[in-house]
Amino acid sequence: MPLKKAKIESLRKETEKLDFWKDQEKAKLVQKEIAELEKEIKAQSDFETEAQDLIELLDLMEKSRRPEGVGVPTEASGKTTRNFLKKFQKNSLRLKRGLKNTNLKFFLARNTTKITPL
Repeated sequence: MPLKKAKIESLRKETEKLDFWKDQEKAKLVQKEIAELEKEIKAQSDFETEAQDLIELLDLMEKSRRPEGVGVPTEASGKTTRNFLKKFQKNSLRLKRGLKNTNLKFFLARNTTKITPL
């Protein structure tokens, strides 16, 4: 992600030049590239958040299975392992679908426009 953020910063500096809009086609491509990179960063950030949520859910499930119940958050109290598994399956499927859709969108976007490689 740091490379993408640096690329966005570089492209934004280019848009601040006085003659940026002289070549409208190039200017549009630069603007489009910035938008695509921003979408990629957001998608990656969303994916990381979802993955972290699943890790935390697994941790709650593991803690709820301990006989002594030490360290079990109130939210997990009284919930069965089965409920956790259902929630985990639902979230992991949503995450998997989201990742597939995101990958497809970026693949298609990168193959239909001229975007400078990072």
